[in-house]
Amino acid sequence: DLENSRGLALAENGHVDQALVAFKKALEYKKQLNAEQAVIYANIAFNYFQLNQLDLSLEYANSALEYAQIESNRYVEVLTKTLFGRIAKSQAQHQHAVDWFLKSLELAKEENVRDYIFANYADSIYPLLHLGRINQALEHLEQAKRIAEQEQLNSNSYLLELEAVIKHHQKD
Repeated sequence: DLENSRGLALAENGHVDQALVAFKKALEYKKQLNAEQAVIYANIAFNYFQLNQLDLSLEYANSALEYAQIESNRYVEVLTKTLFGRIAKSQAQHQHAVDWFLKSLELAKEENVRDYIFANYADSIYPLLHLGRINQALEHLEQAKRIAEQEQLNSNSYLLELEAVIKHHQKD
C-alpha cells in the first residue's frame, strides 16, 4: 500500500515513469501476498494512458477489469470502463468510446460514484459530436453542468470549452 501511495503521489506531481516503477513494485507485493490487485492494475493502466502508450494501457486495463470483477471492486470497474472509453476516444473509435462511457456511467450511477458520473457525461461529448449526435451531446453537457454545480467541481473552463464545441457543431 505504501508503494501504491508513493506511485499516486509521484503521478500527481508529473513523475509518471517513477510512478510506474512504484506501482509495479506494489503489484509484485500484492501478488506475493495474494491480495487484491485491481486498483494497482488500474493505476498502471492510467499512467500508461498518460504516457500515450495505449497498448500497455489496454493490457493493464484488461487485467484491472478482470480483477475488479473477481474482487467485486465496483469502483475500479467504473474507472477502468471510463479509461477504456478514453482510450477508444483517443484512437478516434467514437462509437466504442460512447459505448464504454455509457457502460461506466450506468455502473457509476448504480454505485453512486459521483466523480465518474460527471466524467462519463463530459468525456462522452466529443465522441457523440463526431457521431453527429448533437442533441445527446447537449443532454450530456446539461447533466455534467448540473453535477458540477451540485458537487462544486472546479470545471467551469472545461464545461465552457465543451459548450463552445457543441455550438460549433450546431452551426456546421
